[in-house]
Amino acid sequence: MREPIGFLVIAGVLALCCAMFLNEFVWMPVVGVAVALVLGTVWPWVALRGLEAKLTWESPRAREGEPARVRLTVRNRCPWPV
Repeated sequence: MREPIGFLVIAGVLALCCAMFLNEFVWMPVVGVAVALVLGTVWPWVALRGLEAKLTWESPRAREGEPARVRLTVRNRCPWPV
């Protein structure tokens, strides 16, 4: 389950059908699934907006098969860990 959004949509639709046709107390699972969908979609976007990455090479040229030293610098501007 790399991307569970499809399963959450199916669960939301089924919970919505149960709430509309069977029992009105099933609205809480509908709301819970909707909140999970929104947070699961928005949170990664928000978290990545706070990252800044920079890639630099020590040597401007390299040949195929030779090792090349590369430096990756990642800066997190947000107060929460990513």
